Amino acid sequence: MQVRRRRVLAESFGILLPALVLVATPRMAHAEPLAQLMVGADGDLVVADTRDRTLGGGVDVRVGFRFGWPRSAFIGRVVSGAMFFQPEAVVGYRQLPFTSEPDDLRIGRASGGLRMGLMPRPCEILFFNHWGSSFGREARLLWDVGTGIDLRSTSMSFGIHATYNHLSDSGAWLEVGPHIEYRSLP
Repeated sequence: MQVRRRRVLAESFGILLPALVLVATPRMAHAEPLAQLMVGADGDLVVADTRDRTLGGGVDVRVGFRFGWPRSAFIGRVVSGAMFFQPEAVVGYRQLPFTSEPDDLRIGRASGGLRMGLMPRPCEILFFNHWGSSFGREARLLWDVGTGIDLRSTSMSFGIHATYNHLSDSGAWLEVGPHIEYRSLP
């Protein structure tokens, strides 16, 4: 009876130990740092505008800090790979349209926000939102929300994004464009 109990215990341990190791430990072969300093740049082409201005454009520079979500959930690792959140500050410039017109919009922007995403290798699927102020002719509330997809490595990513921007009383516009990001340990 005691021999049978030991055998059942040994078999149970043989099944439970690999499952416990799989769930409880991070992937060692491709482990990412838990936090990284980030610098990024975005190019933007305005493709739609609520005031019917022709095409416009802009550029942004981003600085932030990327954190990985804790890898405590087995389902999260299997379904989506690693996940991240990234608080960031953004400064940039917009000109709508490219030519001078009476209602043209030429603004700088300063904002802060959050970028979150999933990292199924070798891609990165991201969502972001920023709130801040425009500067130039007058200061107004400016916010954006968007999504993007990147090809990534441990320290760099590049891809495309689409962003909806809203400037308090001057309308809204949709932009698309490329972006690049470099990450490093602090």
